[in-house]
Amino acid sequence: MSQYLLIAIASIITLGIAAEWIAWRIGLPSILVLLLFGMVVGPFTGLLDPDLLFGDLLFPVVSVSVAIILFEGGTSLRLQELRQVGRVVTSLVTVGPSSPGRSRRARRTTSWAWTSSPPCFSGRSSS
Repeated sequence: MSQYLLIAIASIITLGIAAEWIAWRIGLPSILVLLLFGMVVGPFTGLLDPDLLFGDLLFPVVSVSVAIILFEGGTSLRLQELRQVGRVVTSLVTVGPSSPGRSRRARRTTSWAWTSSPPCFSGRSSS
């Protein structure tokens, strides 16, 4: 188990550095490449199992990671850019999610029950 732990942590660090470098070279936000690498190594291939690796520390590690990402995003935010796209951002945050017709339309077209999540999020098949 300890050898798996060391290899897994070294792999995470190495893949993170590689993802950052690739994102820098192609000019994409690094979070996109990091997410892609994480999905490939985790759920898609099963090479790393975060539950096995971190155990009870998984939730706190994810929480601290999200806090760091949000902090970094807030420190690099340029208010002048935000003022230029303010109307679009306000519409995305307020009007989009609160549109009651969207949920009714989605329920009618997919025949999902009100109490269940979509099959793609719950691990169930749609049939």
